[in-house]
Amino acid sequence: MGKAIIDYLILSVTFGSALLLLCYEDHAGIQDWPVAKWLSGTALFIKIPAFVTMLITVAIALTIYAWWSPIVIFIVGTIYGFLALQLLRHRVQFLAIAGILAGWVLCPVYIF
Repeated sequence: MGKAIIDYLILSVTFGSALLLLCYEDHAGIQDWPVAKWLSGTALFIKIPAFVTMLITVAIALTIYAWWSPIVIFIVGTIYGFLALQLLRHRVQFLAIAGILAGWVLCPVYIF
């Protein structure tokens, strides 16, 4: 049971970090926060891997755990992303990159 909770946490933070990268620029424009050059504009080299990461985390959850686990990953990851965005404001864009990189390392190492 303890390993499953850590797996859900890793997947949720990875999902939430990818969601942050996809949504930050629009939210920053509304709040008048700065956007890093590597994240502004189309930035497909960041946004496509972020979207694929979101799909992979949901697929991993569906493959390894119950049918409802992607719903949990989506909800917890979205809550994490929202809270991180509100608490860290413009600094969250760097946390999102760190979260995705950590997820890319921890998913294959720890979950499998």
